[in-house]
This record gives sequence, structure tokens and C-alpha cells, in this order.
Amino acid sequence: MPPASEAGVVHDIVHNIVDTWGGHHHTGNTGVTCLIDALTPHGQGEVLYDLVATPTYPGWGYMVEQGATTIWESWSLQSTVGAAESMIMWASIDEFFYNDLAGIKGPDYHGPGFMTPGFREIHIEPHPLGDLKHAGAAITTVRGQVSSHWRRTDHSFSLDVTIPINSTARISLPTIGLSNVSVSENGNTIWQNNAYLPGREGIKSARTRPDYIDVEIGSGTYHFELTGT
Repeated sequence: MPPASEAGVVHDIVHNIVDTWGGHHHTGNTGVTCLIDALTPHGQGEVLYDLVATPTYPGWGYMVEQGATTIWESWSLQSTVGAAESMIMWASIDEFFYNDLAGIKGPDYHGPGFMTPGFREIHIEPHPLGDLKHAGAAITTVRGQVSSHWRRTDHSFSLDVTIPINSTARISLPTIGLSNVSVSENGNTIWQNNAYLPGREGIKSARTRPDYIDVEIGSGTYHFELTGT
């Protein structure tokens, strides 16, 4: 798609979800991953989160509301009679959980060439959407396990990550609307007064951009704490 057309297309998708279908999706199972690719990267993650979590028919939240512990073959409760009650077709929404909520971006995230192959470089950028107070995920790669677990309060955002040996990572800490932000790693301040404070082992640099502090790190396990007012 031409870049100049992206904003208009995303606007139409949001209008279709929110206004036409009352906060529900109207795609086949193949279209679910297209929604993931289109919404969160273009600033519409809240729309996608609400779509997934809504407790009314049809949707994943509706299944949970009806007591489901697996994903049904179809959307209605009646469809579970005589049909599969553990169906992979609608499970592609798990990409949203891993890539956007937990924030683990793989080499093919939003198209080939976005990142280097083989998880040599990793990007972790959590999206604390909706009423979520914590989320986490882990994946097994050819280099080892990558994990991301976060928790937020009104004035803080904490993130625990593990990066495997022979990999590097960019960790994007959401500022969650806070000002006067400072960041520590395992109790040692690495960002304060809008500037990077060097000297912490494993941490190579840090910089700011709208709504995030980006920290470049090597392999290992890290505990980040972002606070502000």
C-alpha cells in the first residue's frame, strides 16, 4: 500500500469496527492478522484491545464470558454442540498478545526485512492498553528464550526482560503519560532529567521519543523501573 494511503485506510477500518459493527470485527480468520498489522502500529491499539476484550457476541471476550477455556470453531455458544471446541482458526489473535501487549517483536514483525533474521536483534515494545495492569509472554527462539513481563501503576511502569546470548535488544519503555520521567535498571538510575546516565553493565545507550524511552541492551536479564509524575 502507498504510504500516503495508510492513514485513510486505518481510519476506515476503525470506523467499520466502532461505528458499523459496534466494536466487533467483521472478518474471516485470515483477516484477524491483518487487523493486528494495521491497528496497533498506527496508534489504534485501544480499538483492537476493546475488540478483543468486548464480552458481547461475536468475539473472544464473548467466549470467555460464556465460560470457554478453549477457542471454539465458531462464535456462538450453540455452535459448540457437535463442533470443535479447540479450534486453531481463531487463535491467530495470539499474535496481538505476544507482539503488542507483551511487546515481543520477531524478525517478521510487520513484514520481511523489518528486523534481522534469527533473533540476532530483538525489539521489545509493550503496549499497556485498556484497563490492563500487567501482562507478559515468553517465546523460544533459535538463540534461547525471550521474555517480557510488565506491570503498571498510576505513577510507574516496571518491565522484566530476558535476552538470549549473542543477541542484542532495543527495549522501549512506555512513559504512560507521565512527565519528569526517570528510569532505573535493578535499582541503578540510567535515565534522569531527560538524559542517559552511562555506566550500567549491559546497557549501551538510551534516548527518548514520543511516549517511549528506548534503551539499547545486550544479552541477559534486566529489571527496568520507570517512574514519573
